[in-house]
Amino acid sequence: MSIFTEDDASASVLDRLYDLGIRFIVLRSAAFNNNDVDHAQKSGISIARVPEYSTHAIVEFTIAVMLAQNRKLFRTNYRVKDMNFFLNGLAIFDVNGKTVGIIVTGRFGWVVYKILYGFWPQTSGL
Repeated sequence: MSIFTEDDASASVLDRLYDLGIRFIVLRSAAFNNNDVDHAQKSGISIARVPEYSTHAIVEFTIAVMLAQNRKLFRTNYRVKDMNFFLNGLAIFDVNGKTVGIIVTGRFGWVVYKILYGFWPQTSGL
């Protein structure tokens, strides 16, 4: 059986699954805080999970949201749907050359740094 983060894998649910013949559950997430892993093991149900998600996929989504927020794309989208093409209230700024504080450390923070570094003005021989 395959379950995701919002699915219930509490002891009572696991007991019912066992009665139905389920002996192996695959979690489509790295976290397993909503699953009674101890009860599953005692019941004879094996559980496997995703060891990790793609760091780049998560960071790229984070930066996409950051840019969408900066460019006010969500507000702009609503205005266009309402046929409102006025620019008032849509002031933005360039990320190029700005200082960005990265609070997350480790693998994710390093990838954020590498991607945002591309926004920094580079000197080249061109």
